[in-house]
Amino acid sequence: MDPNIVTPGPWGFIIFFGISVITILLILDMTRRIRRTRYREEVRERLEQEQRDSGTEGKNRPE
Repeated sequence: MDPNIVTPGPWGFIIFFGISVITILLILDMTRRIRRTRYREEVRERLEQEQRDSGTEGKNRPE
């Protein structure tokens, strides 16, 4: 077998390297988006809890 026919050569390395870099960038972007979504959900839950707490305090106060 001729090794020049079997090996991917420099173009194969360049394409593989490019796909690897794109995959890593996509994973990092996906991680940021998921983290941002979780933070928004936590903030929304905190605000709802504060609204419920302030709503119950106002009802329990004697006038």
